[in-house]
Amino acid sequence: MIQPLDLVLFRGLWWNPMTYFIAQRTSCLYTHGGVLLGKTIKIGDDEGDMVEAKEGGVQLSFLADYGQREHRILRYKYEMAPEKIDQLLSWLLSQIGKPYEYKSYLGYITGIKTPYLDDPNQFVCVELDSEMFTQNGIELWGPEKPTYIYPSDLLQNGNFKEVT
Repeated sequence: MIQPLDLVLFRGLWWNPMTYFIAQRTSCLYTHGGVLLGKTIKIGDDEGDMVEAKEGGVQLSFLADYGQREHRILRYKYEMAPEKIDQLLSWLLSQIGKPYEYKSYLGYITGIKTPYLDDPNQFVCVELDSEMFTQNGIELWGPEKPTYIYPSDLLQNGNFKEVT
């Protein structure tokens, strides 16, 4: 059963060139991610059961919109107090409407380190997932935080377990 703050990672689409750029860098075909809310919520005219950073910015959407696309669901494996869960959800929902970080594509493709990901008000998909934790005092990476966070980094991160 899906719970609030579960992460969802999607396998890249065969026709999308980013799938192969990311696979070349990570040996993994997962290319996109979002954060599940555990229920449908409505904010203004928008509603959804997940929050994701994608073209158009950080927005509410539905897991069902991805149809049968292969995905994996990860859950933070340590106990969190209800207040901490509320803090993370509040932070996540406050990011809705913030811009997508288009400039970072060059870095994701080439691996060249840039300051592009230093803006705390712009996100790429799994950066939003990661920052939800780290900006709220939950350390995921230790001293070696990746410059560019790929879905494979979350799949291999020992702070998460896969759920069905």
